[in-house]
Amino acid sequence: MTLHVAFLGGADAIGASCVAVAGPDGWVVVDAGMQPGEEGDGMRLPRFAMLTGAPIAAIVITHAHGDHCGALPLLAALAPHAPIYASAATQRLLPLMLGDSLARMQRTHAAGGPPPVWTRRDLDQALARVRVLHPGMLTLVPGAPRTALRASFSGHIVGALAVGVRTPAGAVVVSGDIGAPRQRTAPAPQPPPFIGAALLALEATYGDRNGADRSAEERRFTADVAACLARGGHALIPAFALGRAQEALCILHAAARRGDLPPGTPICIDGLAQRVAATYARQPTGVHPALAALLGDAHADPFRAAPTRAVRSDAQRRAILQGPPAVIIAGSGMLHGGAAAAYADALLDDPRSGIFLVGHLDAASPGAALAAAADGDGMLRRNGRMQRVRCRVARYALSAHADADALVAYARAAAPHCTALVHGDAAARAALAQRLRATGMEVILPEDGARWTAPRAGRAAAVR
Repeated sequence: MTLHVAFLGGADAIGASCVAVAGPDGWVVVDAGMQPGEEGDGMRLPRFAMLTGAPIAAIVITHAHGDHCGALPLLAALAPHAPIYASAATQRLLPLMLGDSLARMQRTHAAGGPPPVWTRRDLDQALARVRVLHPGMLTLVPGAPRTALRASFSGHIVGALAVGVRTPAGAVVVSGDIGAPRQRTAPAPQPPPFIGAALLALEATYGDRNGADRSAEERRFTADVAACLARGGHALIPAFALGRAQEALCILHAAARRGDLPPGTPICIDGLAQRVAATYARQPTGVHPALAALLGDAHADPFRAAPTRAVRSDAQRRAILQGPPAVIIAGSGMLHGGAAAAYADALLDDPRSGIFLVGHLDAASPGAALAAAADGDGMLRRNGRMQRVRCRVARYALSAHADADALVAYARAAAPHCTALVHGDAAARAALAQRLRATGMEVILPEDGARWTAPRAGRAAAVR
């Protein structure tokens, strides 16, 4: 028996992540993402047509970000009898994130764009099949007795997992997204689920850089927000609804308790992020221990206690912008659309206000363009015209992704026979490959659609 792995998506770029392991009882598919991007984007899907020659025995979702779960309803419809596994937190978050994705696709279709790639029925049927995968436990796949799963928390967001698939021919570990240390919401990354696997599929998002000191970045962030408020402006924090919004809220809530923000400053959380925050507050497992100790305390719970306020209507948004200084946390994190884009349009011309970027920015995103304009001549093309950026714009190294040092440490702890670098651009993958090879590791850089075959004795691995 020979071990085969197919890279169906998210191998040579970020988006549409999907890795499939061919076991003796069928395929185990880890993640089923869609390409994140502008409103209505998401047409980039994994290459599910590669799943031939055997049934799909199981589907595993590492976490609830769209680039890892956005195509789950479509894949589930292709494999109606395959169990679907995720952590308990991800099981609770999937209805929110996928429901929002469907709503965006429907809005795009109503405006003349393409139809949704999956339906409400597909979504409901997929969600009904999700089972909890408990970290640390060895789980046998029903109907596939020679295939076992084991997971560990990856520390990226609440509930995020690294997943190990064990077959008689060998084991494969799919890292999912590895978290940055010292976050306030997600726990620290746990050791890989299997040691000495035949293959480790390792994310490489920040494989070419190391992060700044997180405590120092938090202090710089809160100081800049406080200065903005003191000028009489509004502080906009565009943030991904799942993960960065809750992290920013925890940082600011702690600053308010310390007295580092002007007394009584409202922290307004807008859109999907508020529903995700409410879900975070009910998580039994998978949250940072320090956050778990605060949840439920009327004075300390960052998701429920003052000065946090939920924003639910356009009238409330107008009132915030016309009112006294406030902090606003809203999506989308890259300013592709949503409430954050509308707030940004209102604040760009206000020198008292600020836009503070706390998460990953794709190079082609509106958020990256804003940051570049602020660092350059101050001119930004937005909504079809050139506009001068008069508000303060700043970026902070508060991403949820591990840096290069942490990724090297994870790979060394996993001690695989071979490491495949995925989920990163060309520069990040090349830099991380160089570092790993310098330690004696075998490293491959697969493209989407590539297949890897474990080597037999005396033979090299095949990648095609």
